[in-house]
Amino acid sequence: MFRGKDGTECESFIHAVRRVAWEEGKMQESTWMANFASLHFSGRALKWQADLALDVRQDWIKLEKALLERWSPPDIGNDDEHKLQPIPTPAPATNHPIEKEGVSDLGVLELVCKDEAGSTRSKYLGAGISDKGSCRFEQDISKAMKKDSRYLWLALAWTYSEPEFGKGSNQWARITTADPWTLTTEAFRLDENCAEGLFRVAAWKVDSAQNVVPVWEWKDEVFPLALFEDDDFAYAAVDPVAYAADNSEENRAVSNPKD
Repeated sequence: MFRGKDGTECESFIHAVRRVAWEEGKMQESTWMANFASLHFSGRALKWQADLALDVRQDWIKLEKALLERWSPPDIGNDDEHKLQPIPTPAPATNHPIEKEGVSDLGVLELVCKDEAGSTRSKYLGAGISDKGSCRFEQDISKAMKKDSRYLWLALAWTYSEPEFGKGSNQWARITTADPWTLTTEAFRLDENCAEGLFRVAAWKVDSAQNVVPVWEWKDEVFPLALFEDDDFAYAAVDPVAYAADNSEENRAVSNPKD
């Protein structure tokens, strides 16, 4: 998502839109590129985009020019300290398909689970979802990704319209998938409670232990979420202590990027 933070974020956003358009064979279709970009504005950048003239919003050439005028990227020249950083992927799990032969773990999200006995086991994110819309995990890494999931993004779907954040909250979100073209999820269709709740493409951070942690931005604060799993699916909880007290059958888990 492009939030309008600064010129570096703007430049990365432009490169990301161009990259997807090139991969889809749409580089000459300015309207398609503008429509795709419109799905990924957030916060003050979304308000800025909504205030643009219609012809600018619907023409990538004009929109790109307006973006660069509003958020001018730094003049990097030959100064190495201003090298651009690559745009982060919405989730480290679903941008690289896995080949059946010579299986690679590139781009796979590994979930490491520990049960009450203290034994650990690993699972891998699959493209399939449950009858409630949660991502399904696979034991076999060769089944972790599907070729048709190349542009499938991870997302968080809450069953609450206004989740309670902070200590003592036992609320949770499904880890599901999102179609990047429409920003919709099967969880809406499969679970009527999710249709009433909040939904967003997942944001992740890597903590000091190199674990991938889902985070949720809410009312100008960023809340890290704790991962839990049952036999096949993963959930993101606000307060791990409160959630574990109400869901003793589930295990705490950590996730690792395989890159």
